[in-house]
Amino acid sequence: STAINPRSVDLICAARAKGTYDQYDVYLRQFSSYCIDNSIPPRDPTLDDIINFLQVLIDRRLAYTTVNTARSALSFYLNYFKGVEVGKIPLVCALLDGYARVHPPTPKYVLIWDVNILLRKFRLLEGNSKLDLNVLSFKVVTLLSITTAARGQAIHDFCLSRATWEDDRVVFLLSKPMKNYVKGAPLEMITIFKFQADRKICPYRALREYIFRTKPLRGNLDCVWISLNKPYRAIGVQTLHNWIKAMLQSAKVVGYGGHTTRSAATSMAAFLKLSVETIIIRGRWSNCQTFAKFYKKSIEDDLSLIHI
Repeated sequence: STAINPRSVDLICAARAKGTYDQYDVYLRQFSSYCIDNSIPPRDPTLDDIINFLQVLIDRRLAYTTVNTARSALSFYLNYFKGVEVGKIPLVCALLDGYARVHPPTPKYVLIWDVNILLRKFRLLEGNSKLDLNVLSFKVVTLLSITTAARGQAIHDFCLSRATWEDDRVVFLLSKPMKNYVKGAPLEMITIFKFQADRKICPYRALREYIFRTKPLRGNLDCVWISLNKPYRAIGVQTLHNWIKAMLQSAKVVGYGGHTTRSAATSMAAFLKLSVETIIIRGRWSNCQTFAKFYKKSIEDDLSLIHI
């Protein structure tokens, strides 16, 4: 509607995260191509057209979650043009339910790596001030990931202007809502504590050294994380995950992505008998079912991960 205030349009668009729009865009482009190839009006497909498109994705043996994202994208798109919520059409729901029953989703990781392997690697490294900047970057991001159990998206959001430093901790106030944001709640704060018992695995000291070493390189950049090479600029969250993966590989932890630190850290906490309530709070989950279903894993034996 052209009568809607432009500021209202901005707020309506902000109802979904940019990452969600990016995911939707992938499948809306595929749907558009499918419609063109089959002479279907993209804004006015029939129910048969919708089901047949989703079947094309299923025939490619895409993951259930992927097909479900495509369904959500179509629901968003067609609800705008036709007032049709694809995700609530009984036949579409039955199609996805049948796919999940016939080809049930399997977890990408049945086991998770042992955090102790990484900690031993950190203890073998030189002190933070003597580390190559690349290695220091990989180390500090990985340390923050396993000690805070925060999402990579949250760690990536760290800004110097939103940090409050104290003698034994630093608190970062995030600049935007994260995936698990509760509507109406204050923005999340992430606290990084100084670890007195062992300087080499202290995330607080590693972060201070990183910020000190990168200060001459960052210019006016307010973001904490900057690229490793000139021209120095802000990096994306995927680059942070790549840094973590590089750190894991240097510790001979192979076959795991950079996003697995959250599962590894909280699974180790559960193994060490920390209370479920503490783990839920640190993981920023709303209930224990999310942790139990998606993050809690059995920990691999060291010998299966260390390659001599």
